Amino acid sequence: MKMFTISIFESKIFLQIINEIKLFSKFKIKYYENMHLCLEEAKKENHLIVCFNNDLNQIFLDKIKFTTSPLILITNSSVKKNVLPNDLCEILIPPFKILDFSKKIILLIAKYQFKKNSVVKLNDYILDKNERKIKKNN
Repeated sequence: MKMFTISIFESKIFLQIINEIKLFSKFKIKYYENMHLCLEEAKKENHLIVCFNNDLNQIFLDKIKFTTSPLILITNSSVKKNVLPNDLCEILIPPFKILDFSKKIILLIAKYQFKKNSVVKLNDYILDKNERKIKKNN
């Protein structure tokens, strides 16, 4: 696996817990207070975003709508899976076991890399090896 960064948004306590238990020592871990900055950084590198949001309003959902990075959303409110931007998004409702969290991270990273390696872009064409299709302008 390439070096992945786990980007934690809006929970310094969770960052401290993750650093304390050293469960993710093979990943870089970054903390962001600004969602826009977090999403911009995720576009440049291999990031998995962990968001804490108890108030899932439309503004927040609009911010994450176009993300292509893997995303774990930790929230108390009920969210339907179809509201999330892609199939690389998971929802966790606290309390949860840290090992379940770890498994979700590994699963999402594996899915992301599989999906990333299966798409080849040639000029205006997109070759999807998994679907065995060539696409142009969707």
